[in-house]
Amino acid sequence: MKNIFEKIKENKKIATIVAIIVMVIVVILILFGGHKDNSVDSLKTTYSDGKTITYSKLTKKFKETRKITIKNNSNKPIIYDLRWFNVQNTLTKQDDLLYEISCKGDGCQSITSSVLPTSDFPLFVNIKLDANKKHVYTISLSYKGSEKKAKFTGELKPLVINYDDAK
Repeated sequence: MKNIFEKIKENKKIATIVAIIVMVIVVILILFGGHKDNSVDSLKTTYSDGKTITYSKLTKKFKETRKITIKNNSNKPIIYDLRWFNVQNTLTKQDDLLYEISCKGDGCQSITSSVLPTSDFPLFVNIKLDANKKHVYTISLSYKGSEKKAKFTGELKPLVINYDDAK
């Protein structure tokens, strides 16, 4: 019993038709079903000092400011969460290391004086970022404790929730 590939080899007409159909399908997928404008690539995040925030030698006078810019490069709105990831916090007095976040841009949020998390944590949820717009977050950190071996590490980054329902 011959399999389909042997039958196609015997009949050049069928082979030609199959090849044309495959090429048409590939062209259709490339033109209409490939990379969507609203993909993860459409949300660009830039950091003023790298995405990982690490402090291992905290002093009482410690203060630092960082900026995170999140830009929607698509032609449709995007919904995202801003979350803390890969958090390691060894402070025994958690309220010694504080942060504030201010934001510029339509629909973004701010926080005044909050304690840094001890584990991964959603900071803001369901934030709408319109097409071709950006949110600029300024994060100010300050330490008021005296622990010598205290350490904080974490990444603050967006997590895309939805493209199509962001209306």
